[in-house]
Amino acid sequence: MRKVLRNALAVGALTVAILVAIYFSIIYFSEEYAKETYSYYALFNDATGLVEKTYVKMAGIEVGSIVAITLSEGKERIDIKVSSDYTLYKNAVIAKRSSSLVTGEYYLALTPGTPDRAVIPPGGQILLVVEGTEMESMAARLDDITRDVKTITSSLAHLIGTPEGKDKLARILDDLEGVADNLNLILQQNSQLVQKTVQNVEGIAREARPEMREILENIKTITANIKEIIKAQEGEVGETVADLKGSVKTLNAALEKLDRTMGNVEEVSEKVKEGKGVVGKLLKDEEVADHVADIAEGAGGLLKSLSRLQLIVSLRSDYNFLASTMKTYVGVYIHPKEDKFYMIEVIDDPRGKQEVEELQVITTNPEEVPTWKETRIKKSQAMKFSFMFGRRISFLTFRFGLKESTGGIGIDIFFLKDSLKIESDLYDFDSNVYPRLKVAAALQFLRKIYILGGVDDVLSRDTRDYFIGAQLRFTDEDLLGVLAVAPTGTP
Repeated sequence: MRKVLRNALAVGALTVAILVAIYFSIIYFSEEYAKETYSYYALFNDATGLVEKTYVKMAGIEVGSIVAITLSEGKERIDIKVSSDYTLYKNAVIAKRSSSLVTGEYYLALTPGTPDRAVIPPGGQILLVVEGTEMESMAARLDDITRDVKTITSSLAHLIGTPEGKDKLARILDDLEGVADNLNLILQQNSQLVQKTVQNVEGIAREARPEMREILENIKTITANIKEIIKAQEGEVGETVADLKGSVKTLNAALEKLDRTMGNVEEVSEKVKEGKGVVGKLLKDEEVADHVADIAEGAGGLLKSLSRLQLIVSLRSDYNFLASTMKTYVGVYIHPKEDKFYMIEVIDDPRGKQEVEELQVITTNPEEVPTWKETRIKKSQAMKFSFMFGRRISFLTFRFGLKESTGGIGIDIFFLKDSLKIESDLYDFDSNVYPRLKVAAALQFLRKIYILGGVDDVLSRDTRDYFIGAQLRFTDEDLLGVLAVAPTGTP
């Protein structure tokens, strides 16, 4: 009797605590939402990765969020709300920035401008928009490069690898041989002119002999002076000559390496021309070039799909009052789209996996009841897993799949701009007379921190329990922030 009374008092105290927390949270969020904001809008060519409620940041501080995204004048019109504590001027700049290279999350970076310009009125347009180069643009450029490579390889294959190309190359060599023959003929025909030119040079040399003698005398004088200078500085000149010899040896070694390198390049080019090796096959075989282009296109598609993923990690712990146990959840939510997600959870449940077996016993002993029913409950300690697909429609979310290692379904209802969530799950249809129904309320007490409370196994009187807990949810952007300040092994 005392245990039942103690449990009843605990449940009553829990209910009062949850109501008080909900009351103060509603007051807190009402004051938060009552803050005055101004609305503005901007036109973007591409709003990929931006969704409603995406943060608007100024110098890294959150000052607002996206209210709506619509199509206007052939562009994406993005309406935002900004706290009234900040004033925007005509030279304000709004830019789309990537906050995650893995999952493709973005936010809007806002620069307010300078006070020497006019003020943008509430509801006005921010004219200066910077969109930057995102993952989709990189994938499109990769597609263009792939097509260009395919065109070049096809052209080379047609030029060199076909009989027509070989004929063209043979004709070019024949033309070069004809040019050489013509040059030889011209030299033979002008041999007399060459002889006259040589005779004229000899006449000029005879006339210039006196001057040449004077020049030679001057050269002798200069060389004699140089010899005297060399004798005076013989030590320094010797060192210079030694340095020069060393430089010449180094140059000779470099030239030898260059000769070997050119020989290797010539050998490789011959193999490429014959279609050997990876590069040769790429240039000569159109089928290989097509495969390379297909692989590049597939990589571009993969980059596009990865840029749209959003990752949310959840850590949750519940305390069950009647069982006096802790239940722990580690979950990952993968959002390929804003209204669709995949939920993966690993659960440590002290209750374990429960199996109920009912037996009907018939006896012939006259001292015992002829027939009676016997119920056996088997429990096993093991980790449980959940894998569910979810779809959100307005303020409702529907889930189905594997819930705590059994088939199950779930429905979530959102209130107060997603700050309050009522979640219910129906699963474990075989372990008891009734399936296991779990109902809980989750309230966002602080940013990314939730408090929870509810009833587990509502339909079963024997195993029904009450719980309260806390949950921490963070995105891959928060993970990047933690990794940026985490210590590393390098000094």
